[in-house]
Amino acid sequence: MPSLASGPGRGYDAAANLKWSSAEKAIARKAFDQALQRELEAVMTETKKRAAKIQRASDLWDLEHYLTGRRSQIDQQFDYRYSVLIQVFSDLVHGGRLSEQELQGLDEDKLGLIRHYAAFLVADSC
Repeated sequence: MPSLASGPGRGYDAAANLKWSSAEKAIARKAFDQALQRELEAVMTETKKRAAKIQRASDLWDLEHYLTGRRSQIDQQFDYRYSVLIQVFSDLVHGGRLSEQELQGLDEDKLGLIRHYAAFLVADSC
């Protein structure tokens, strides 16, 4: 696994410079799309709950505020550039939107980095 220590070619730099095979790109795209679909389904479910509770005009703006915020979060979180995909997958695994099983077929260096970054996110949230 690439070292996560600081310095040129290490840590996030190492993840940004990984090469992706055609097979890995297909696995990554499928996993990414599945996680995005789960996220959008969760937003739709929450939106329906909130819409059903609308009583006043101000509730409309609260719903709009929620949707605008969620769209911004999703746009930031779901970035399919290969240079940041390891971090995206780590965040999605940490957040429960993606399982490590769905990433099987990626090489062990990539899976190791995803596990490491996800573990860092767990430790950072404690």
